[in-house]
Amino acid sequence: MRRAPAIVLVVVLSILAAGCGGSSNKSSAGGTGTTAASCAKADLNLVEPGTLTIGTSNPAFPPWYGGAEKAPWKVSDPRSGKGYESAVAYAVAKKLGFTHAEVEWKVVPFNLSFAPGPKKFDFDINQISYKPIRAKAVDFSDSYYAVNQALVVVNGTPIASAGSIAALKPYKLAVQLGTTSYDYIVDNIKPSKKPAVFDTNDAAVAALKNKQIDGLVVDFPTALYVSAVQVPNSKVLGRFPTVGTQEHFGLVFEKGNSLGSCVNEALSKLQDDGTLQRFQDEWITKAGGAPVLK
Repeated sequence: MRRAPAIVLVVVLSILAAGCGGSSNKSSAGGTGTTAASCAKADLNLVEPGTLTIGTSNPAFPPWYGGAEKAPWKVSDPRSGKGYESAVAYAVAKKLGFTHAEVEWKVVPFNLSFAPGPKKFDFDINQISYKPIRAKAVDFSDSYYAVNQALVVVNGTPIASAGSIAALKPYKLAVQLGTTSYDYIVDNIKPSKKPAVFDTNDAAVAALKNKQIDGLVVDFPTALYVSAVQVPNSKVLGRFPTVGTQEHFGLVFEKGNSLGSCVNEALSKLQDDGTLQRFQDEWITKAGGAPVLK
């Protein structure tokens, strides 16, 4: 009966091994559940070693991007470091150890950024709202911007005098394909007419300009740009209140990419030291305000 001490020894060694080894999973508020990994620059899981490849759509609109138009980018240039998302992207890159010159931007259509399958970018930053269904195909970082939807209309049209969400029900509203703006319309506004859906925001803006639709629903900062620059004699009729969980934007990664946990560490530092708030004040808050529709 000398086997008992041996058994006890095996159990103790097993417990010690379990406590000292292995990696842990980190699940962010944005939905990333990647295995913890080294965040040293040389250890990052990248599309191209030594280069941080970032995706976004083209055209690149203010206030998310700034700087003069420069090929292949239209309207603004993500490489400028100007505009909220460009500033955030380069701040994250710096935290990961990359210089400005070591960042490369790729054109990625909005709807393809969160589609299933391999990615040609390390992360995509393009006003992509976290949704559980999207998180089945890609990983999301923690929030880098809490967002509300807003409505742009043309001055002098019947909808321009609407003062509540209920007053919007008779009108033809529109959105860009794949956006959470469509969900907000059908779930909360519930208009009598089916919303129009356009492949790109440019096409939706053109429809509003030509009065083929009554109103365009987009995120609030984009609404400010649409009304100030893209559609003459238009205005932001108002912002929509949050219903349920606060909508937020996250950086998008190929499913399972361990880079997500390192980016979350960078975002946490940028949040704690006030950098994200400073970027918001510089590129978004100064753009203007609008009433909340109820």
